[in-house]
Amino acid sequence: MQADKKQKEWLEEALSFWQDKGLLEPGQASRLRQSIAGPQDTKEQLAKYFYIIAICCGALAFAAIFINDKILEQIRRYFSLSQLSIAIACGVAGLLLYFFAQRKKLFYSPNRELYLTGTMLVWLMSLLYFCKAWLPGGPYTPFLGMGTLLLTGVAIYFRSNVLWLLAVTSFIAWFGIFTEVHSTNNLFWGLNYPARYTLLGLLLLGLFFVLRRFSRAAFTGNFHFHAGIILLLSGLWGLSIFGNNHSLEEWHELRRQAAVFYGLLSGLAAVLFIILGLRFENKPLRDYGLAFLLLNLYTRYFELFWDAMNKGIFFLILSLSFAGLGWWLRRKQRNKAADNASKST
Repeated sequence: MQADKKQKEWLEEALSFWQDKGLLEPGQASRLRQSIAGPQDTKEQLAKYFYIIAICCGALAFAAIFINDKILEQIRRYFSLSQLSIAIACGVAGLLLYFFAQRKKLFYSPNRELYLTGTMLVWLMSLLYFCKAWLPGGPYTPFLGMGTLLLTGVAIYFRSNVLWLLAVTSFIAWFGIFTEVHSTNNLFWGLNYPARYTLLGLLLLGLFFVLRRFSRAAFTGNFHFHAGIILLLSGLWGLSIFGNNHSLEEWHELRRQAAVFYGLLSGLAAVLFIILGLRFENKPLRDYGLAFLLLNLYTRYFELFWDAMNKGIFFLILSLSFAGLGWWLRRKQRNKAADNASKST
C-alpha cells in the first residue's frame, strides 16, 4: 500500500494501538507494517516523471514524423524504397525489439512502459505503411482502427496503463475520422460532431462501469471515466452553441433560441455531476461539473448579453466570480486541514 509520510505515520499508530489493545497479534501487526510503502524518493519521482515525458515525446515524434511523413517520403524516394518494404522493415525491427526486451526482461522492469511504448510505436509505423501500400487513397481510418485493436490486445496482455491510454485515444480519433468519412451532408446518422462525441462520451462512461467489475481490467484505471465525462460535457456544450446543424450557413440562419434546449441540457448535466460528485465524494466529477457549468454560463452571456452589456462590467463580474470560486476552494482546504488536525490530536 502506497502512502505518504503523514498517512504512513497514522497507519503505524493505528496498528500499534490495536496491538496494545490485543486486537492484533504482534506477527500480524508486523506483516501489516511491512505491507505499507512510504513515499517515493525524490530521485525516483523525478525519474518517473522523466520517463513519462519521454513517452509523450516519443508519441509526438511518431505523430510528427510518421503521420506527417515528409521526411520519410524524402528518404524513401532517395533510396527508391516502396511503402511495402518500409512496412516489412519496421515490422521486423519491431519483432527484434520485442524479442530483445523479452530476453532482457525489460517488459517486467519498473520502466517497462517506456520499452513497451517504443516497441509499439515501431509496430504502428509498420501498420501505417502497410495501410499506405494497400490503401493509398485514405489509409488513416483503417490504420487507426487496426491500431486500436493492436494497442488494446497488447495492453491487456501486459496490463499496460500507457498502452491502454493510447488505445482509448486512438479509438476516439478513429471514431471522429470514420464518422466524418461516412457522413452525409456533415451528418452521421443525423448527428453532427458535438452530438456524436456526446454519445461517445456516454459509451466510454458505460465501458468504465462495465470494466470495473472485472479484476483483469483493473489496470485500465479511470481513463474511460475522465475521457467519457470530458467528451460528454464538451459535446453538450458544443450542442448548446451550434445545435445539431450540419453547416455554419444553417447555423447562421437559425436564431440563437434554437439551441436553448441544448443549453439547458448542458447546464442540467453539469449540475447533476456536481451533485453526484458531492454525494459520492468524487472530486473529479464535482470539478468537471463546476468547470463546465461556469463555461456554460459564460457562453450564454456571450450569446445573449455581449452586445448589450458594458465590457468593463462583464470582466468585473468575471473577476468577482473567479475570486469567489478561489475563496470557496481555499476555505474548503482550510476546513479539511483543520479537521485532519483535530483528528490527529
